[in-house]
Amino acid sequence: MLDAKHDSTENNYCPIATTRYHNMYGGVIVRRVFIPWQAQALALAHTMVQAGHFTATAWAKALGAALKKAEAQGASDTLETYYTAVVSALEKLSEEHVGISTQERVRRRADWEAAYHRTPHGMPVEL
Repeated sequence: MLDAKHDSTENNYCPIATTRYHNMYGGVIVRRVFIPWQAQALALAHTMVQAGHFTATAWAKALGAALKKAEAQGASDTLETYYTAVVSALEKLSEEHVGISTQERVRRRADWEAAYHRTPHGMPVEL
């Protein structure tokens, strides 16, 4: 089950996966696990802001627009929707501010996806 919690100590939203199972005494054990893609994707956005490729304001607006678009299209409020919005915002900003064309981005993505599918589990992906 996917869940989300609000960490009031740092005042930030932390999507997490929640696993529930029963122990031998009939009690329910809840285990929360952070999902790594959020940290990776948000670190990428932060790095691009720090490198001057786009501003934090541009990132916030692009992510907000992607989330509003998903909502308008009827997408559920899930981690998959959030992931898709993050990727969409990063792709849009890359095209607008980094100088990569839509065609080049689509080609690179296809190359990475093909490499990912042919790479054995646990091995590094190489183009």
